[in-house]
Amino acid sequence: MERDLDKTHHSGFMNDLLGRSDISENVNALQKIRELEGMVTQSEEKMHSLQSQVTKLEEIIAKRDETIKEYEEKVKELAFQNAELLEMMENKEKDMANVELNLKSLRLTNADLKEDNHNLIEALKATQDNFRKEFSNVKVCEKRMREQQDALSKMQVSFFLSQLRAF
Repeated sequence: MERDLDKTHHSGFMNDLLGRSDISENVNALQKIRELEGMVTQSEEKMHSLQSQVTKLEEIIAKRDETIKEYEEKVKELAFQNAELLEMMENKEKDMANVELNLKSLRLTNADLKEDNHNLIEALKATQDNFRKEFSNVKVCEKRMREQQDALSKMQVSFFLSQLRAF
């Protein structure tokens, strides 16, 4: 529509120029009009080219925006995974601390049991020593008792013989 308007305006302008008496001015004006039309055509071509570039740039920007959204989603997902891993790591660290406490407690208990075992071994050795001494004393007592029984038997035999002789 603009072109049609420009053409009608242009043809009206041309008729005005032709109606004037000075043809050289008309020729100069006509040349200027053609130059201006050429410039308008170049401007329109440039405008179409720029619009094409703008469209391409808009497509590139849309793709870039889509890529940015994808990366943002990936970042969110990785942040969520990172938070989960951190929580798991904290739980594992707590578990490790509990295991270390249990291990320390077991080591202390083991040390106490070793000490108790050592004390029991020493008490057993002392008991065995006492048992050996008592056993030795019992043997000595048994020997004395046998000796005393032998002496008593001899005395009884002597007494019995003396009683028999006295009879």
